[in-house]
Amino acid sequence: MKYIWKYKTPEGFDDLVMSGDGEALTGLWFAGSRDAVRRGAAVELRETPVFRETCRWLDEYFAGRDPGFTPNYRIEDLTEFPLAPRCRMAT
Repeated sequence: MKYIWKYKTPEGFDDLVMSGDGEALTGLWFAGSRDAVRRGAAVELRETPVFRETCRWLDEYFAGRDPGFTPNYRIEDLTEFPLAPRCRMAT
């Protein structure tokens, strides 16, 4: 099962949405972004331990402090990054 949770960011930022499988954070994006539409299917809104830990990390980050830890995460659904053509100097 996939879960999502929302994080209220400080004023001036869009809120964040996080996704996870109950054990690891698997996605983090701004609400209203292109990813929000793509990732919204077949999920349940539920606060999990990894979401609580991620919220604690984000609280520290937005307060300007080094969180000193990294929430458990797993990268999923990567897309290929197109390589830019190499620039050649004119001769």
